[in-house]
Amino acid sequence: MIAVVDVDDLICEEQIVDLLLPIKTKIPDFVVTAYGVPNKLGSVSKLKDRYPWVTFGIHGWEHTPFECCAWSDADTERNILRALALGYAPVFKPPNWQLHDEIVSTCTLVDVVLHHHKDKVPATRYGCRLFPGPFPRPRTYANIHTHVLRNPVTDYIADHPGFQEENLLMWEAFETPIHFARK
Repeated sequence: MIAVVDVDDLICEEQIVDLLLPIKTKIPDFVVTAYGVPNKLGSVSKLKDRYPWVTFGIHGWEHTPFECCAWSDADTERNILRALALGYAPVFKPPNWQLHDEIVSTCTLVDVVLHHHKDKVPATRYGCRLFPGPFPRPRTYANIHTHVLRNPVTDYIADHPGFQEENLLMWEAFETPIHFARK
């Protein structure tokens, strides 16, 4: 059984050190996708060297609640390409799971995996590589998802049962959404 573990809202290195490094210390095979906010976190090139077990995914640009809904095709492409230039991995999750056709078509165009909510499957796929989440445990893999920022309306890593040591120890391996993305 493989766990695809991801956290949203990464805006500073301290979140890695305080919230993710203790897990990595106890579980050496732990791998996580941390969806960062490029306009707040900035370049992740050095962070990738320090934390090779973290895949830095793109989580909007500024992480305003519905920012991606206001993006045109040109905005979507510009923001994703800027994030890729800052060292982010080719995987995109829009804040609040808000999708529209421009995001799907741009992810297809620039070959970026779209991590969408399992209940918000894009109507048109354009050949886009997709990864649905979060979801319960199927036979082969599961997506464990939470947040690294405390927010009264979302779950939080310290309180999330999926991020407790006893749960993470039960997985045979860890992977990224990129590995499981499907067209």
